[in-house]
Amino acid sequence: MAPQPVAVATLLRTIRQEDAEDHHLEAYAEAMEGFGRMVTSVLGIGADTISLILDDGNVLKIGTRTLEPEMGNRAFDLPILLRGIRKLRYWDHDYLYRYFIQPMAEEITEAQYRAFVKEVYGHGYWFSDPRQRNVGYYRAENRVALIDPWAVEKLRLK
Repeated sequence: MAPQPVAVATLLRTIRQEDAEDHHLEAYAEAMEGFGRMVTSVLGIGADTISLILDDGNVLKIGTRTLEPEMGNRAFDLPILLRGIRKLRYWDHDYLYRYFIQPMAEEITEAQYRAFVKEVYGHGYWFSDPRQRNVGYYRAENRVALIDPWAVEKLRLK
C-alpha cells in the first residue's frame, strides 16, 4: 500500500532531529506551513537540503543555501521545475528557506557515473562532492543528469 500524502510541514515534524544533520526542522516546518503541495516520504537528508517525495512523483528539496540562477539550467543538470523562497519571521529577524522541485531520477551504474564525470569536466566544472548519489538517470530525456546542484563547481583557470 502506498503512503498517504501529507502536508510538507507535517512530514518535516515526523523526522527525528538527530537524523537531520544541521537542518533546523521545526523552523523548516513552520516556514513550509500552507505550502499547498503534498508529500509522501523522505527521499534523503543531505548537507544542503532535505529531499521529500511529492505525491506527483517529483522531488521537493528544502534548505537555506542559495541556489544560483544558472543552477538547474546547465546542460548536465536535472531540470528545476519550480523554485521559491519561504520567509519566516522570528524574533524580529527574517529567515529565508529556499525550495525547488525536480523530477525524480533513477540510480545509475558506475560506468554511467564515470562517463558523466568526464562530461561535467568537459563543460568546465569539477566534482566538489564526488558521490554517485548526486547523479541520476533522467528517463524523460534519456540521459544522466546532476541531481545535486552544489556537487560541482566551475573550474578556475589561470
